[in-house]
Amino acid sequence: MQKKLTTVGNSLALIFDKPLRRMLGLGPSRMVKLKTDGRRLVIEPVEERDVLPYAIALEARSVLRRLMEVYGMGENCFRALAPEFKRTLAYDGWLEFQLEDANASQRATVIRMHECLAALERGAEWPDAIAEALRQSPVPGAPPPRPTAVAEGCSGGGEQAG
Repeated sequence: MQKKLTTVGNSLALIFDKPLRRMLGLGPSRMVKLKTDGRRLVIEPVEERDVLPYAIALEARSVLRRLMEVYGMGENCFRALAPEFKRTLAYDGWLEFQLEDANASQRATVIRMHECLAALERGAEWPDAIAEALRQSPVPGAPPPRPTAVAEGCSGGGEQAG
């Protein structure tokens, strides 16, 4: 199939006719993923379950900063929430450059950070906030958290953040 690009303001648009939209399940607010090898462009629909809620994605870096700067999150607390990332700096860089390509485990980590911050803002202590975040958005393949295990080595404030 060949399509002609259309000018929309200062941008170019590709118009999908109704039969193509129906076949691919595309609608006005449907997210698509674009891939290119430098020569070809591949457009594929993104499953709703594979997309972080926009507000959560938009605030992810500020949530990390608040956890570190306001609540003193150190590496032990961070690792309890984000076991797939080795350090907060790696997670921060990933948020900046690769968040849109997040897999299910990484999306769960972003949600855990939000849940933990919400619990801390309600007055919870670090171990309870982490346990609540892990209950709300479990680490895929991990057993449910034990509050005593979460408390070991994670007290917030006194840890070295980094």
